[in-house]
Amino acid sequence: MLPELRIESEFVASLKRRDAHAFEELVRESCGILLVVAKRFFPNEADAHDAVQEAFLNAYRAIELFDGGSKVSTWLHRILINVCLSKIRSRSRRPEKNIEAMLPQFLRDGH
Repeated sequence: MLPELRIESEFVASLKRRDAHAFEELVRESCGILLVVAKRFFPNEADAHDAVQEAFLNAYRAIELFDGGSKVSTWLHRILINVCLSKIRSRSRRPEKNIEAMLPQFLRDGH
């Protein structure tokens, strides 16, 4: 087995054991590039950060399903893309409303 593949498989084994240090390393090593990808979907910084955070949570919950058919980084990237697309679909089903329009008239008028 190539050294890189052996290291990757050991890393995946650590993730599957729920090793906190392995997950910390995954976040530290992947966060920057995932944020760049999320910003392509969401120009709003907070929305991009939320998508990345949700992707990491989904990966943590589903790590047992990772079969090693790709790199962990590729798998995590796909999870992020799915999160972003899901958020976009959700927003298109229920568009955001301006909070000002939702306030009672007397509050909008400042009385």
